[in-house]
Amino acid sequence: MSIGIGDRIRALRELRDITQDELARRSGVSVDTIRKLEQGVRESARINTLRNLARALDVQLERLVGQTTVARQLTDHGGLLALRDAIQDPGSLPGVLGDGNLEDPPGPDEWAQQVQAATAAYWAGGYSALASTLPTLLRDGRATAREHDTEGVWTHLALAYQLAASLNVCRAAPRRR
Repeated sequence: MSIGIGDRIRALRELRDITQDELARRSGVSVDTIRKLEQGVRESARINTLRNLARALDVQLERLVGQTTVARQLTDHGGLLALRDAIQDPGSLPGVLGDGNLEDPPGPDEWAQQVQAATAAYWAGGYSALASTLPTLLRDGRATAREHDTEGVWTHLALAYQLAASLNVCRAAPRRR
């Protein structure tokens, strides 16, 4: 028996413990459309609708139409896609301007404490929470490095990127039973 798009949407929504109304708010897709997809009344949707649902559910479009992800928590400011975007941000490359709108980046000591807290969360297995905080941590780290060009800041920035890479490996690895 094949699993339809509505079944995958419902499974992902329930995995994240959010209602159809909350998914509608996050995605900008009407509750009626979500309900019809989940009930199998509609078996397909426009690509933009699917993209919005995938982003709101924090999965790649390919996963929405194929398989689920493992993250259980959602936030408005983080997640796997936000983490991917933070890692792949072209503004983080040397000589490319980016993150210029950050009003007050944290100081080196405050930022180092944030990296240490993220490291502790990683080793404690708090992967979902870490996925929601790492995009901001990387953005703040790049801004802190621009204002405070010290070896310590760059060391902590490298550690933050290492955490992001390790988190992606942990989340991508198949679970053993």
